Amino acid sequence: MAIKIFTVFSFLFTLFGFFYFMNTPEPEDFIVPAKTRITILAGQSTSDAGVEDMIKEKLSQEFPDIEVEWESVPWDDFTSAMQAKIASGEDPDLMIGKALDVYTYQPRGDLMPLPLVVTKQIQPEGLKAVEIQGEYYGAPYNLMYHGVFYNRDIFERYNIKIPETIEEMHQTVKKLEAVGITPFAVHTQENWAIINLFMQFATNCIFVDDPVWGDKFRNGEESFSSSKKAQNCIFEVAYVLNHSWSDAASLRQYECDQRFANGKAAMYITGSWSLQTIAAVQPTMRVGIFPYPNSSGTAKLIMEPNLTFMKNARSKNSELVDQMLSSIFSDETLAEDIYHFTKSVPLRKGISALPQQGMENDILLYKKRKQVIDATISNRQLLWPYQNKLAEKINLWTVGKLSFSNILQYADEQRMKSGRLLK
Repeated sequence: MAIKIFTVFSFLFTLFGFFYFMNTPEPEDFIVPAKTRITILAGQSTSDAGVEDMIKEKLSQEFPDIEVEWESVPWDDFTSAMQAKIASGEDPDLMIGKALDVYTYQPRGDLMPLPLVVTKQIQPEGLKAVEIQGEYYGAPYNLMYHGVFYNRDIFERYNIKIPETIEEMHQTVKKLEAVGITPFAVHTQENWAIINLFMQFATNCIFVDDPVWGDKFRNGEESFSSSKKAQNCIFEVAYVLNHSWSDAASLRQYECDQRFANGKAAMYITGSWSLQTIAAVQPTMRVGIFPYPNSSGTAKLIMEPNLTFMKNARSKNSELVDQMLSSIFSDETLAEDIYHFTKSVPLRKGISALPQQGMENDILLYKKRKQVIDATISNRQLLWPYQNKLAEKINLWTVGKLSFSNILQYADEQRMKSGRLLK
């Protein structure tokens, strides 16, 4: 009986196969389905170039049937590139910028909250920078420290103590110049370098004491024209430029990094992004870090979440983007490679902090003293598009093409473009 059943089954299977193959089109008749395409726009800090290749390789292995279209632009061009894509209806599925970009795009409805499967892999100090009303609109991957990088050998050779007030900083500058050493490494050919100086000063002279100064500014309670603190931040930019090289206005970051690494200046007001070049030029250079002082001696070291992944609220591939982000954040080997390459501090859980060119003890000391402030506090009060325009005015003033009063007038007239009122 069993043999008969098997025989009938075999006959039917053979008959089915005959008709299947008779009606199956030849290979050239197959219609190849279009691949799902994920578009990514990345605004790169100078130390990030090359990270895209690491991430793209990871995604190609995990999602071989997905076409990833990746466009990278300098971070200071990220906003204009993003606006152009939104205007043309081609806005990307995934954006990679800085944590501060969350506060530019979330209020406009451009971002979607990220799921727990992604955010649970991020350290709390990173998530604080992207939280709005209990939701996380970005996934910060690493962080940078901003402050005064200094050449330990020079400071030790001339017995220079770390300045803690603005007056002590000015005395330090005099001492360095008296022995023939350029106090500050500065480059201002890139517009963002000017505003980085200003925002470092503003963070510790304004926002460290008044984290809602920007709201007051937009409400008309504060102004650049009436705020001596805000004005002093602009004056301090000029002070630093006046105590740097004569050709600072024509320098780009890479050359400035090289000069500092070669001992041609004692201090460099910058961020961890400069460590990549410094380590390549002088691997054994001993670098320290301290916050640019304020008048009261209460300045804090500035930390900023850098590489931040943001999901477009209009993406038609939301679940796939979540899967891709989860894959990126869960890969420990990829994380270590990126952190080593960028010389940055991990925000992914489970990865130990890496050497910071000799700055580790300084960073630990300021953290122990609770003298660390998140750059997001000031950056979400004065958003990047406003900062960028303000930098243009300050730059013109430093070369004598604009009056100081014109800067103040412009800053106040554009107050409503500086950000949004926090709720």
